[in-house]
Amino acid sequence: MFTVNATDLPNRYLKFDGMVQYYKNGWFSNKWTPVYVKLWSDSTMEWFTSKGSSSPTGSVILATVIPYICLGSQVRKIPQKKPRMDVTWNRDLLMAIAMDNKASTVHWFYFETVANIQHWVTQITQTLPRINDSVYQPHTTTVLQQDIHHSSVPPTSAENVLDKRQKALDELFDDSIFNDFGFGRTF
Repeated sequence: MFTVNATDLPNRYLKFDGMVQYYKNGWFSNKWTPVYVKLWSDSTMEWFTSKGSSSPTGSVILATVIPYICLGSQVRKIPQKKPRMDVTWNRDLLMAIAMDNKASTVHWFYFETVANIQHWVTQITQTLPRINDSVYQPHTTTVLQQDIHHSSVPPTSAENVLDKRQKALDELFDDSIFNDFGFGRTF
């Protein structure tokens, strides 16, 4: 079997780094903990217990999980229990990275400011390939005659809430993040 160590790849360089909150899921304790995160030019994201740590406590190659990355209100789509958050935290500042379409493992990150998450997402997208529409086709649905009839009905309060969440997400991020890169397309 052919394997490649990501640190051995040529022309790999540190793209961005900084402190964020990471949700540590353990046997006896589930909690948010500050971690030092490095984003490499090959889309590898590594996190460490501190800035001086020599080996990462976790890593993921983001290019391999693009459709499983959810931002802000998209995290509600993750089919797994969501981590408990401090009451003062804003859910729009969450990023969840699932490792497969069943979300058997999800890495949760919290960015403390809007500017911080926007900067991280901008840096992340600069390391990712844009999606090929023939590979990641958006889910299409058939419009039935009865659906057309119901479209004139005012949205229910649940639909209003979802619209507000989507609007808040749209205000945080450019549409290209979702359209060109396919974030959150699986869930």
